[in-house]
Amino acid sequence: MYARQTLQPGEMVGEYRVLDLLGRGGMGEVYCAQHTKIGRLAAIKVLTSTPEETAAMERFRNEARIQSSLSHPNIAALYDFIEVDGRPCIVMEYVDGPTLSEMIAARGPLATSDALAIFQAIVSAIAYIHKRGIVHRDIKPNNVKINSAGEVKLLDFGIARAAFVRGLTATGQFVGTVEYLAPEQLQTGRADHRSDVWALGVLLYEIVTGRSPFTAATLGEVCDRIKQAIYEPPSRLNPAVKPELEHIIGRCLKRDPAARYSSAEELAADVERLRCRGEPAVSPPALPKAASNKREATILVGVVGLLFFSLIAIAALLAFVGGSNGGNETRASFAPSQARSVPNAPAPQSSKPKTIIIDVFEGQAQVYRGDQPLGTTPYELTASPGEVVRLNLKRYGFKDKAVEFTVSETRHVYTFRMEK
Repeated sequence: MYARQTLQPGEMVGEYRVLDLLGRGGMGEVYCAQHTKIGRLAAIKVLTSTPEETAAMERFRNEARIQSSLSHPNIAALYDFIEVDGRPCIVMEYVDGPTLSEMIAARGPLATSDALAIFQAIVSAIAYIHKRGIVHRDIKPNNVKINSAGEVKLLDFGIARAAFVRGLTATGQFVGTVEYLAPEQLQTGRADHRSDVWALGVLLYEIVTGRSPFTAATLGEVCDRIKQAIYEPPSRLNPAVKPELEHIIGRCLKRDPAARYSSAEELAADVERLRCRGEPAVSPPALPKAASNKREATILVGVVGLLFFSLIAIAALLAFVGGSNGGNETRASFAPSQARSVPNAPAPQSSKPKTIIIDVFEGQAQVYRGDQPLGTTPYELTASPGEVVRLNLKRYGFKDKAVEFTVSETRHVYTFRMEK
């Protein structure tokens, strides 16, 4: 069995010295480390599964094989694959910024220009891997980071599938995060490049509205909505979403895979056209000199006239207000941030309690609050957005898992991975 003890700052992984623990996942732990000779920072993913868990081990190797074959500015690069004390380690590019999920949580729906810029970078990365016969199968905001230079990086090829690596998912099973799975993945367990296009549509919807298109009170209802492709039009949640953008999302989220974009490249072309229409790349052509001078003169006369009549109107209004206040001094204040209309600003979050789902991957678990048993996953729990939930998950043959999270306004399903 692999040692599961967390690496400590100062320990060596090959030529890298561990600086800090970044996080834990179902298959391993991720650390920030620095190369002792060239000073380069890296993220090191260390497998914490046991040797008997051959599927997890093979997935880890496949992740390294797939990521080592890629070189794209919007994909985190793989530096090395090494073993330390019998534990395989993936050494990859360190991205010093928030995940897209964290950005949305902090800012709410992104402005259309920002959303399209980020989305186009992600689609470019997906088009690149599709050309190489790779299907990502886990496209979601948590697997996208934006570094301090504003560069978008696609992460986590842990469940990606490629023609040149061994398949690990049995027929009829599915892998990935439920809210981003395409209808055919839920029904058959099979995924291809069109399933990634569906997930891209879910991602874009979430970027511009701040919530997933497929939300419901129970996990079963979420799956039903996905299978029927039923969701609220994004423009109802954010009026800044224009028909052209809504059309792109709608074409990604077609129930029939054949009705979606035939490729990520085709999707990227539509996004590029929309960005060009929304943000002109060049200034409007200048008017001929004579016509320009005449037009400027006409505009100047109009502006002076308008200003004159405006001053008269303001003076009359002040005289009227002053009289109605019995001669008292009248002060006018103007707050631009309050008077300005911001169509992309998210609606205030509600503190109204809602039903969330607690679930685990591959099986069921008993849910406890402290020592009090609550039920079995998938377990429905009522909580308010912003509330911190602390639970214990127990399953025979697995380690007890303590979970703690803050309830999101937009997220309804919280799924955890149990470890043996």
